[in-house]
Amino acid sequence: MKRKSLTTTSRSFREDTLPFKLYQKAKKFGIWNPRDIDFSQDKEDWKSFTDIEREVLLRIISLFQGGKKP
Repeated sequence: MKRKSLTTTSRSFREDTLPFKLYQKAKKFGIWNPRDIDFSQDKEDWKSFTDIEREVLLRIISLFQGGKKP
């Protein structure tokens, strides 16, 4: 069964890439599971950011996700 995921893009992950396979392997063998990360503090921090701070952070994150240098 395929699980639905929330994304900000119309494209999906390429599950045939080495990084994705390594990610799945790490989860399988119990090294770490990103679902175990507690983001409650991040949620509170986000609420305290100004609109400009949020915009800058989102731009930086998008560069990281795209694998580009700022």
